Amino acid sequence: YINGKKSAKPAVESFECIGIIKRYHLCNEQECALTDGDFREQQCASFNSQSFQDKRYIWEAFVKGIQRLKTVSIGCYLTMVFVSTEDAECELNCKPIGMRYFATLNKTVIDGTACSKPTEYFRRNNSGRGICVEGLCKLTNSQIQPSRR
Repeated sequence: YINGKKSAKPAVESFECIGIIKRYHLCNEQECALTDGDFREQQCASFNSQSFQDKRYIWEAFVKGIQRLKTVSIGCYLTMVFVSTEDAECELNCKPIGMRYFATLNKTVIDGTACSKPTEYFRRNNSGRGICVEGLCKLTNSQIQPSRR
């Protein structure tokens, strides 16, 4: 009944389920000892003992690149295009020491790795540093710089 009259419509409108909502919080805001080194560097170094294109390299983190070449298909053709690496901060991009190229050694860095360009929503609505969570750079309001884990 709405206003004393029988109604075929429910009094409260229902909303469709939008899916699982996840919420994250920093559980350890203590800075790591300086001897631990940069967390992203550690992740790259973990590939030092593995073969890459039939060679072994000593890897260092690669974050600051402006552009990289990527092969894309346009219709029937394959072409190389430049892609910004700013939006790839949460990929594990590493560069062999002494070489002029880098490789994506893992699609995502380990959650908690520092990033500086939070995803589009956070770029528009906030400013500040971020950490990678499930492959996306998320804003953190923490006062620490989460570059080490």
